[in-house]
Parts: sequence; structure tokens; C-alpha cells
Amino acid sequence: MASYDGANMFIYCDGFQENTAAKTGTLATNNKSLTLGLRGGGTEPFNGIIDEVRVSSVARSADRTAAQYKSMTDDLILWTLPILNWQEIEP
Repeated sequence: MASYDGANMFIYCDGFQENTAAKTGTLATNNKSLTLGLRGGGTEPFNGIIDEVRVSSVARSADRTAAQYKSMTDDLILWTLPILNWQEIEP
């Protein structure tokens, strides 16, 4: 998985961060469709299996990436939520 937060690019493999590179500026955009499963300019089909494709418009943290990877395995994930003091919340 790859993520970009506007200052750094991150590469993850199996939920673990493998590499980071400082990269500033905006990402290039175009009006072409996103295509998965083709290479060589769209003339060569990918010979394999693509599983669990996700596209997001926001950067993902290392913790979020690791949790997402674990959610695709048989491991149990437990999320801890903060306890809210309801008296502090105003209507």
C-alpha cells in the first residue's frame, strides 16, 4: 500500500511500513480513468490475482494501515474507545 500526506510518501507491505520518502508539492492529476490489472500502457493484462483493492482520498496512518491489513486476516482486532463524560457535552 502507498500513502501520501502532502509531505511524505509511505510504502507499506503486509501492514508494515517499508519505506518513506520526503516529497512535497501536489500530485499530478488527469482526466483518465483509474485502471487496475493492466500494464504496458493498457495492452498487457496482469496475469495474477488482485484482492482487496481500496482507493482513498485521504492519507492513512501507519496504525490505520496495520489495522486494515490485520482486518483482512484471521487475527482478532480489538478497538478501544475513549469513555465520554456525558456531563461535559453540551446540547
